[in-house]
Amino acid sequence: MKTIFFIIDTLETGGSERVLTELSNFLSNKYKIFIITISQPNKVKDFYKLNKNIKRVKIYENLKNENFLIKILRFISLSNKLSKIIIKEKPKACISFLTFSNLLNVFCSLIYKNTKCIISERINPKLIKKNFIYNILSFVFYRFADVLVVQSKSIRNSLKHYNKNIKIIFNHVRNINNKNKYNFKNINFLSISRLDRQKNIFFLIKSFSYLVDFNKNFKLYIVGDGPQKKKIKIFINNLNVSKHVKLLGIKNNVEKYLTSSKFYIHTALTEGMSNAVLEAMSANVPCIVLKHHSQHEFFKNKDNCFILNTSNEKKFSRKVLKITKMKQFKIDKIIRRAKKSIAKINIKNIALKWDNLI
Repeated sequence: MKTIFFIIDTLETGGSERVLTELSNFLSNKYKIFIITISQPNKVKDFYKLNKNIKRVKIYENLKNENFLIKILRFISLSNKLSKIIIKEKPKACISFLTFSNLLNVFCSLIYKNTKCIISERINPKLIKKNFIYNILSFVFYRFADVLVVQSKSIRNSLKHYNKNIKIIFNHVRNINNKNKYNFKNINFLSISRLDRQKNIFFLIKSFSYLVDFNKNFKLYIVGDGPQKKKIKIFINNLNVSKHVKLLGIKNNVEKYLTSSKFYIHTALTEGMSNAVLEAMSANVPCIVLKHHSQHEFFKNKDNCFILNTSNEKKFSRKVLKITKMKQFKIDKIIRRAKKSIAKINIKNIALKWDNLI
C-alpha cells in the first residue's frame, strides 16, 4: 500500500479542514494516509473525526507575534521536521492545502525530489488581505510544485503565472438527509461562517436589521466563531437586533440547523467554493448568496441558488424580502435544481479526480 501525506495548518473547524478530512477518510482504503498539521498545538484537539487507520502527526512551531528572523528560523525548523518524516516514510505524494502549508510542501520537495508535490489554494489569494511576503513567496515557489489545484476558473486565471500545471477540482459535498425530524424551531435564515473580515458578517447583520423592519418575526442564526466575535456582538446590540440575530458558536450538528432552516444566506466578500452553501443545497435549503469577484461557476443565479448583486445593505435586504415572498413552487424548482447539480460532486467522484493526480 502506497503512502500519501496530507499537509494543512490545523484540523480545527473550517471548510478546507473538512474537505481534507473527508477526502483522507475516503482514500484511506486505498492508501496509507498521514495527516500532518504544522500550526496546531498538541493540546488542541481535531474538530473532525478521522478513520482509525489514518496516521495523525503534529509538527508545530509558533510563528505568531515574532520578528521576521525568528519566523525564518522556525520555518526552517518546521521544514527539517517534515523532511525527516518524508525521508522515513517515502510517500508517493505530499498534498497540501492553504498557502503556508503549500510553501512548506514545496520547500521540502526541493530537498527531497522523489515525492510528487501537489499544492492547493482554496480561495483566490489576490482578493483577500494577506502578508505581502506570502504573495511574493507564492509567486516564486509555487512554480516548483508538480501540480497546483484550485477550485474555480477565476482562481485558475488569477494564478496562471504561478504554475504551468493548474488543475480545477471542485469541493465534494456530503449528502444531508432532510427527512430527519429535529426538535429545532423553524429558522428563517441560517448562516454558517467564520466570524472574520472575509465572511462579511457586518454586512449580513446590517442587511438583516432592515429585514426586521419589514417582518418582526424574522430570525437569523449564525453558526461559527472567529476573531470578530466580540465586535459583532457589540454591533448586534447597537442595532437593537439581539432578539432577532443569534450567534450560536461552533456546532458539531450543523445538519440539524440546516434541515430546520427556510433559507440559507451567505455574504462572503470572496470565496473558493463554499462548503456551507453546498451543504445547504444538499439539505434542500434554498440559498441566497451575495455576488463577489471570484464567484464560483458552479453557482448559477435563479437556477440552483439566488445570487444578489449589490454592495448596499438596504438593497440587499429588499431583494431578500422579495425572495421570501416568492411562490413556493418557484422556490421548490430552485431546490430541485440545486439537489440535481450537487449529485455530480459527491465524495466518490471528487476523490477519483485527486486519485488520478496522485
